[in-house]
Amino acid sequence: MKKLLSLLLVVFLLPTRADEPTPADPGPDPNVAALAACLVAAAGIAVGAVYIFSHKCAPKYYWLCDDDNPPHFWVATATRKQCQIEGWHRIGGPYTQPQDAPPTHPDPTNRVNLAASAPIKISVQSTTDLQNWTTVYQETADTEDFSYSPTNAAMFRLMVTP
Repeated sequence: MKKLLSLLLVVFLLPTRADEPTPADPGPDPNVAALAACLVAAAGIAVGAVYIFSHKCAPKYYWLCDDDNPPHFWVATATRKQCQIEGWHRIGGPYTQPQDAPPTHPDPTNRVNLAASAPIKISVQSTTDLQNWTTVYQETADTEDFSYSPTNAAMFRLMVTP
């Protein structure tokens, strides 16, 4: 990505022809105006994407309890898979922040069951030239349980198949 951005900046900064005569008053260059408009649009799209992803990826808090006797209660974030592995139960929530949870825990027999989507096939594809995409990872999982950690510097995209 850095190489592509550097190449674009160099192309826009190089003069088109060195032997062309320049007029006395060239006026505003339409290429510079177009470049400025593209930069403003790209910055706006980037800020919008960050805003949307930050709200979508915000953690959800739940009242949790364990199977101990007597059970322990606390407010925290936990995925469905983590609760299954640790033996915890979601008894209240979801809340956007811990302060939104009521001060006393709900009844321990209460269970929060969110509608789970059917497992889907998620493929991670990688490229270095934005032309040739190669599948580097595949998994059939729920979207909440999916995670992938890239091992190299490249562009990635997700392909989701029902």
